[in-house]
Amino acid sequence: MTLLAHRHAYLYSLVTHGVLLAALLLFDQHSAQIQTVARRSDAARAHTPVLERNETEAGADRLRKIRELAERLEHERTNQEVGQTSKSEPTAPQAKNTSPRDLPQVYEQSKRDYLSARQQLLTIEAKHLAKITGQSLASAQTTVEAQRPGSGSGSKGTGTGAGASNSQMQAEIGQMQLDAQQMLGRVLELQRADQQGVSLSSEEARSAYRMANTSQQLAEEARGFAPAVDWTRLMGRPLSGVAINGVLDHEDVDFRQVESQAERKLRSNFLSHAESVRFGRRIGKTGTEHGEWICPDAWYIIGPFDNPRREAIDKSFPPEVEIDRDATYFGKDGQPVSWEYTRVSQIGVIPPHPEEYAIYYAYTEIYAAQEMDCWLALGSDDHSKLWVNGFLVWSGTRNLKNWSPTEGFRRVRLNAGFNRFLLRLENGWNGTMFSIAIQLE
Repeated sequence: MTLLAHRHAYLYSLVTHGVLLAALLLFDQHSAQIQTVARRSDAARAHTPVLERNETEAGADRLRKIRELAERLEHERTNQEVGQTSKSEPTAPQAKNTSPRDLPQVYEQSKRDYLSARQQLLTIEAKHLAKITGQSLASAQTTVEAQRPGSGSGSKGTGTGAGASNSQMQAEIGQMQLDAQQMLGRVLELQRADQQGVSLSSEEARSAYRMANTSQQLAEEARGFAPAVDWTRLMGRPLSGVAINGVLDHEDVDFRQVESQAERKLRSNFLSHAESVRFGRRIGKTGTEHGEWICPDAWYIIGPFDNPRREAIDKSFPPEVEIDRDATYFGKDGQPVSWEYTRVSQIGVIPPHPEEYAIYYAYTEIYAAQEMDCWLALGSDDHSKLWVNGFLVWSGTRNLKNWSPTEGFRRVRLNAGFNRFLLRLENGWNGTMFSIAIQLE
């Protein structure tokens, strides 16, 4: 064999072995990916019962709180009708039962809470109707009952029966919760229509706000997408107690003028400092300068969750029920998704796996050296919501739009220590992004 033939044989052998090795590596990589997806799918299936239990318990807890608020609202309204003023402090709510309870027990208690809250809230509606129409209270109650017959067996007091499945009881708890929330939102509107302030403590007022707006249909409040809203009094200071659409406003304040002035000032301030925005998650330390802005330098981000044709824009996904950074859920197309730690070095944040018609969640914690009030500059492409320590402070426009870091401003109260920020981001098409900047004061 000639030298040239040897060379050709050697090269052929080298190429053949290289192709085989590459194929083997690709096969191993593909097998590893399949195994990883299988493990994550198993983790999602294993966590599903925990998530369902957490969601059911959260619904049961909201029903209990709505019942307590309904009782207080009816008590205050009765006092107003007889010309009395309640001087006593609100009765402390009963401590939550922390002992283990099975689902039938949770369901039965939830049904009792729902029926009690429903009766109290319908009575308030009936009294309002009787007042404005001049009809008798009994007639008004009949009218209100006919308008709000309730949906779900719990509203009729029949229950699911002893043979009901877990899924049936869980579904009915969720339905009773939504029904009670809608009634609470309606009653809060009536308080405004009657121009009667309800004497709620700050904590009760915050609870009323949260309960009425847990329903996604009522979560659009944010004062009509006002560009700048100050939530600090609702998050910790005394309130006037006047309510509309579940949002407690303050008397004798021209918010439109105040917010318009704040918006112009904040936008100008942010744009003038955009090049010097700092990144971090600890604020209020010695040496920070007044008027500067800081963006979180890291987020945990999870998604995508499916949002076909934007039909899930009002649907709550697991992160709105629990923040479990070790959990795995089923996301878009049934693929397992889990939280991913994402470092940030620019104002606009892009999710790790951006897809069209999808929902994402981003979670971070901001440490404040002391309690403080601060403005947030918010923006997203497309629709977004933000909860600060469980309080819904932002619900942006639903229009498909480009990102702007100064889309809106919200003034919030941060507690001393760690503060929880949960952002929900929707992507329609053509990319997605969000931003949150905190003004250091």
